[in-house]
Amino acid sequence: MRTALSRSPVFEVPADSDIEVRLPEGKDGDPLSDFSFLRAGDRVYCSMSNAVKRRFPTPSVRMSDYPGLLDVDLRVTIAPDCVTARGQWRDVSAEASIAGTFAPATHPEKTAEAIRAAFSKSMPKTYAPGKIDLVDPDRLFVPAGLLNELRRALYAELDLQRHAARAQAIEEARDDSSDSIRLEQAETRQAEPASGNTLKLRLDQQIPLGEWSEIVYAIDENAVKEVEGRELARETTRLALPVYVSEQAFAKLRVAVKHLLRAGFTKWEASDLATLRLLKACGAADVSADWTLYAFNAQALAELAARGVSSFVASPENSRENAQFLAESGYPVSFLVQQSTPLFISLTEPAQFPGEDSGLVTFRRQGLWITTRRVPRTSKPPAGSAQRVDLSWDAPL
Repeated sequence: MRTALSRSPVFEVPADSDIEVRLPEGKDGDPLSDFSFLRAGDRVYCSMSNAVKRRFPTPSVRMSDYPGLLDVDLRVTIAPDCVTARGQWRDVSAEASIAGTFAPATHPEKTAEAIRAAFSKSMPKTYAPGKIDLVDPDRLFVPAGLLNELRRALYAELDLQRHAARAQAIEEARDDSSDSIRLEQAETRQAEPASGNTLKLRLDQQIPLGEWSEIVYAIDENAVKEVEGRELARETTRLALPVYVSEQAFAKLRVAVKHLLRAGFTKWEASDLATLRLLKACGAADVSADWTLYAFNAQALAELAARGVSSFVASPENSRENAQFLAESGYPVSFLVQQSTPLFISLTEPAQFPGEDSGLVTFRRQGLWITTRRVPRTSKPPAGSAQRVDLSWDAPL
């Protein structure tokens, strides 16, 4: 690989390190493309000859090739003697101005494009321009150098405002009275409480008798054909993404989500922040948060709601007092009444399985080894609250 702003390839690892090398793809019958003689544990030597460099090109990694992490909506106003930019990220805003004398532009139709290009150059790549609202009644020209200066000033001020807002949020979280403030804010939103009982299960499980407002199916990246073959009712079906997805499978999961969205499945459930970001990036509007997202207090509920979560499942680790608080929070929260809560999750097979008299069972699910109780845990939810029965962690029969 090459470091930023360098033309010289750099490749250095300590001796005896475990490394991964992507082998080149060649034409059929090419003896140089046959690596079947390699076995796990073989010692491999790399010679930096010109032939090797051509067959194993080292890609250039430049920060400027990547977008920023935070999308900022911009409003840029150009006056004859001043250009002003106002940036908005969530509830945080900042403003910066640069004085100057601006003449009419030769190509005013390219001004918005120039602004986007200038505000995309930030280093480090913290921000990226989102929606751009250009106010330029006199169709004036602003040099690229001044736009870059304006970007630096605006992003610096936005950094200050964002860090101040974060510090305030942390201080509120430490304040015992902040929960009551959040409750008042939730009440002003007039949020609809979660209604009806929901059931979560795997695709290989039978639906038990009962009245369910929603059936939540735990799926993975390989479930597209099975989901489509079930003829599931779109209005009462919610698809839940797994708690663990390998890096290699994440792209396949994204493709599966997009395919099922186009097939009319609009209700989804996220298991963590990564799957929540994936669902929102794919355009899912109705997203619930499973108990693994640990929405324990008003701050967590408000933050997840700001990220696009519309309903929540409370963690089984809640105390009775905290469960009552969540039920009265003004957010749509469902409570687990039955679940074989996982006690241990592992990618590798356990060295020893629990005995028959231990009350525990270990099984494999979606590439993970799960240890849980043989008898599901039952809980009493707050009175009048929505309920969730989760069978997805039950051991296969």
